[in-house]
Amino acid sequence: MHKIYIMKSHIRKVFLGLRVVFLFKLVLASILLHSQSHFIINASNSPYYILNDTTILQGDTLLISAGGQIFIGDSVNVQVNGVLKIKGDSNNLASIKPLTPGIGWGEFLISIQVDSLIIENAFIEDGRFLSINTVNYFNNVAFVNNQNLQWNDAISRFIRGELKIENCNVQGQNKGEGFLVHSINNPQVLNCYFRAIPEAVEYLNCNNGRIGKCEFFDMNDDAIDLNNCYKTLVDSNLIVNVANRGMEIGSENFGSSTDILVYRNVLVNCEEGVNFKEGSSGLIVNNTFHNNRTGVTSVAQGRPNTGSNVNVLNCIFHENNIPIFSDTSSACTVSFSSSSSFLLVGDSNLFEAPGFNIR
Repeated sequence: MHKIYIMKSHIRKVFLGLRVVFLFKLVLASILLHSQSHFIINASNSPYYILNDTTILQGDTLLISAGGQIFIGDSVNVQVNGVLKIKGDSNNLASIKPLTPGIGWGEFLISIQVDSLIIENAFIEDGRFLSINTVNYFNNVAFVNNQNLQWNDAISRFIRGELKIENCNVQGQNKGEGFLVHSINNPQVLNCYFRAIPEAVEYLNCNNGRIGKCEFFDMNDDAIDLNNCYKTLVDSNLIVNVANRGMEIGSENFGSSTDILVYRNVLVNCEEGVNFKEGSSGLIVNNTFHNNRTGVTSVAQGRPNTGSNVNVLNCIFHENNIPIFSDTSSACTVSFSSSSSFLLVGDSNLFEAPGFNIR
C-alpha cells in the first residue's frame, strides 16, 4: 500500500492507493518530501491506484512516464492545480485505466493555475479530461470509452487556452462526445482516427481552426460540428457511416458559422454529407460525396432562422439520393461539379458517373 505524504507548510496527504507485489504481499511505503513535490510513476513502480478524489496541489508535479500505469476507482476525480505530465514513448505507453472497466473514473480537471497539459504516447481508458485556460498538446494518445456517458459528456473538453491534437486514436460505443473545444483561436485536430464517437470533433466559438487528415467511422450522430466558428478549414478527412451529418456547420443557438472552407474530403453513407444551417456560409471545394441520402444541405433550420449560403465547386456526387438541397430561404450555387443522379443546375456541371472502382 502506497501513501505519499508531501511536506510543505503543513503535512498534506495524497492517497495513491494499493499495489500488490510478490504474491499478494502488501508493502507500505511512506515517502516524505519537502518543499515542492515531484512524483514519478514509471514501469518499475507501477501500477498505482487512486481510490478517492485527489488533488495535485499547486507547486506539485505528477509525471506518468513510459510504462507507468495508474488505475482509478469508480467515478473518482483528480483536481490538478499543480503539474500533470503524461509522457510515455512509442514502444512503452503511459496509461490511465479504470478500476472497473465500463463504469470508469470521473475526470482530470486541469485548472487555470496550470500552464500546460501535455499527453504523449499514452493509453487512456474510461475517463475524461476537462482543461480550462491551458496550453494543450496531445500526440499519439489512444482513448477508449466504454462508459455510459451522457450526450454532452466529452472525452476531452477544452475551454479557452490553446489546443493541438495529432495522431490520436479515439474509439467508443457511441456514448458521449469526443473532443469538445470552446472559445479557442486556431485549434488544430490533425491525423486522428475516430470510431463510434458521436460529435467526434466539435468547435464552439472558435476561429481560424483546422480539422484535417482525420478518419471518422460509424457515428450515431454527427462526426464534425462547427458552432459559431469563423475562418475554419475542414480538409482531407474521410467520413464513413454517419447516422446524422458528416459535418454540421451552424450555430446550435451559439451564432452562425461563416467563411468555412470544406476542402478535399470524402463523405460516404451519411444521412447528410455536409449541412450548412442557421445563417452559415462557406465554400465546398474538391470533395467527393458517395451514397449519402443528401450530399450538401443549405437551410435556415434552427436559431437564428436565417438562410444559409454555400458555394459548391469542383465536387463529385456519386449515387446520392439527393445531391444538393436548399430551402427557400437559403442558396446553394454549384459549378464545375458532376452528379450521377441528374444534371445539377449551375455553371459547367456534368451528368455522369465518375468511373470509380467501387468494391
